[in-house]
Amino acid sequence: LGACFEKWTLVCRCTGSVFPSSCLVALPNAAIAGLLQWLFPASSMSLFGEEGGIVTENIVWSGFTFLLGFLVVFRTSQSYARWWEGCSAAYYMRAEWYDAILTLCTFADHGKASSEQKKYFKRLLVRLASLLSAAALAELEQGGSRSCDSQDDLFYEYELIAPDDLDEESLDYLRRSPTKVEVVYGWILHHIMTGIDKGVLSAPPPIVTRAFQELGNGLVHYHNAVKLAVSPFPVTYAQTCDGLLLLHWLVAPIVTSQWTTHAVWAALFAFIQVFVLSVLNAIAGELANPFGPDPNDVNGATLQVDMNKLLGLLMERIAVRAPTIHGGWGVVERDHDVEREAIRLSFNTFIHSERSVDAMKPMGSNLGADMKRSGSLPLRLAHAIRGGHGPSRGAHASMAGDIWEAEALDEGSPCRRPTPRSPPPSPGRRRKGAPMPPEGIVAGNGMAMPPEGLVAGAGSPLEPPPEEAACPVHASTGCPPP
Repeated sequence: LGACFEKWTLVCRCTGSVFPSSCLVALPNAAIAGLLQWLFPASSMSLFGEEGGIVTENIVWSGFTFLLGFLVVFRTSQSYARWWEGCSAAYYMRAEWYDAILTLCTFADHGKASSEQKKYFKRLLVRLASLLSAAALAELEQGGSRSCDSQDDLFYEYELIAPDDLDEESLDYLRRSPTKVEVVYGWILHHIMTGIDKGVLSAPPPIVTRAFQELGNGLVHYHNAVKLAVSPFPVTYAQTCDGLLLLHWLVAPIVTSQWTTHAVWAALFAFIQVFVLSVLNAIAGELANPFGPDPNDVNGATLQVDMNKLLGLLMERIAVRAPTIHGGWGVVERDHDVEREAIRLSFNTFIHSERSVDAMKPMGSNLGADMKRSGSLPLRLAHAIRGGHGPSRGAHASMAGDIWEAEALDEGSPCRRPTPRSPPPSPGRRRKGAPMPPEGIVAGNGMAMPPEGLVAGAGSPLEPPPEEAACPVHASTGCPPP
């Protein structure tokens, strides 16, 4: 019910709709058609299908209507293509410029200059980026016109980030300049080069070049958008469509009144014909220019507000650093060789084998229940796998081919002992001392693992050990003692 109500609300909405204007065009035509049918019934005028009539076959009118409909639909499709290209250019422009500013701020945070110089570089760069975005969007919304210090310029109405922090001489020059986008763009390039000279941007030059490329790509998208704003839809094509629509509007009441038997039907059919063609033509007019103050145009003020929000994130401390994990860079909690002691389980076994799902239950987790509920391998596999000695504090998982490797370690377990790096075991063999999976679990190489109690020798096939050599089990942890 809610979806149906939403659809009807959309149909009845007047903001940005072409229905009202099309109704104003079609309603007079329908009234004229109904009046003609009432005054001159189909048999009185003798215009069609009779000897001495103007038209003996209706194919003439059908062909004219088809040709007109084709021209109008083609115009609408071309206008939509212009509208979509303009929207894409505006968003690509913003994305390229923001990515460049973000990259430069990241480089500055890791520069060799003092913290005060880094902050100054970022603050000025963010303000210039806000100016650049506002100047570009304002020019696009004004149809590509460039004005000098005019109160009608939308550039003065857009939201900016602390423009009063800039020196008055620069602001005065920007107000008097008809090429605001190019001026601010040049300021940004000069500011970047100054940052390189002062050591704020100490990244290698090939990496810093990426920021220049993204700024240039954003400028290219800006000029593509200006092309659509300045170059209108071809006048000759629009003139042809409008002229033929006017001719159709004049002839449609006469034709419809002679092909119907009642004034109401004449008015209805005339309204439908004129309304459909008028709607398509009005859509083409609305979408021909994607920039402007109309509801269907790109809203430059909203894009500017979003851009300022993104730029504001670059000045927040928590947003300009990477998250950390427990221990940081200088602490190694686990030995890499120990982590490679993995429990190898076939990916297909996890998905398709109920027995393998049930076999995970003794490992101390809800993995089997999760898999039965979801019907597939849960993404939390590495976190969910537990050893028989209690919950693990760390887990690592990776997928290679159809093998899912899950390593579960318990830092406090007596089973955790460093082992030297060695090549992976050959098919059918396991490393000496490696924990054995429960019965029923299939190894990654496709071989069934032996029941509990069978251990692999250092270089022999899997076979039951002698009773006197059985591995003792720790009473509390369930693992061999160290």
